[in-house]
Amino acid sequence: MLALVRTVRQFRPYLYGGRFVVRTDHNSLRWLQNFKEPEGQVARWLELLANFDFSVEHRAGSKHTNADSLSRMPNGHCPSQRNCVAVVNHLVKLRSWLQDVHREDMLRAQRSDPDIGAVYEWVEQGVWPGQSPPGASRVLRHLWCQADQFSIRDGLLCRRWIPATPVGNSVTKWLLVVPKRLIPRLLEAAHDGPAGGHFGFRKAFEKVRSSFYWPNQREDVANWCSSCDACARRKPGESRRARAPLQPHCTGNPWERICLGFLGSFAGTTAGNRYLLVVTDSFT
Repeated sequence: MLALVRTVRQFRPYLYGGRFVVRTDHNSLRWLQNFKEPEGQVARWLELLANFDFSVEHRAGSKHTNADSLSRMPNGHCPSQRNCVAVVNHLVKLRSWLQDVHREDMLRAQRSDPDIGAVYEWVEQGVWPGQSPPGASRVLRHLWCQADQFSIRDGLLCRRWIPATPVGNSVTKWLLVVPKRLIPRLLEAAHDGPAGGHFGFRKAFEKVRSSFYWPNQREDVANWCSSCDACARRKPGESRRARAPLQPHCTGNPWERICLGFLGSFAGTTAGNRYLLVVTDSFT
């Protein structure tokens, strides 16, 4: 319904005063002209739509393919078509975050990492210790158990990964081993940036796992997604899980208990203010 409201607003000079047809695969829009006793936002939308002369026709989604190009990404496996429509062909690659990280900086970060640096030296020298080094951290012991999985490719430490495919013709991929200090930067790109879009754990993890490797990767991605402030504010499920349990506070007189809270950040005012201080008397 909101799409219809925005459309008639946008094309009002062309639609006002004439009759037109709204053809949609959203069957529930047909109740618009028979809706009884609307309230709130729906009532305001219906009041706006009442200025136009139109009818709503339902078309099943399987027959509504001429509109799919507005919401579909291109499929590279489709055969050539004589007639085609414009599609979105620009994707933000997760690996694009590496454009700001020079190869020398990545190499320096790998070598300086206390755990990955040791593995880099073992692979570079071709000498893998027969047992875990004394006093090794849990991460280094985990890496030591994967003796045949690492290789230096183009000067950087990578790990072998064979993704599972339904047909069984898996191809070996080499994942870049990410040093600890660069992990937050990668997670920010995978979840918060244009390549992430603040989707959930599963999509973020699949993006990261397909190109990068570090120990405890699944746990780090899950913690990053669950602690995202933007997701907790905007996603209903996340906000419900993030709320603290309510505790009733009994008061008997005004000004006995005062509660303070902050709201924001909002768009800045002319004075540069972006937050609201809310003061509430628990009794009144």
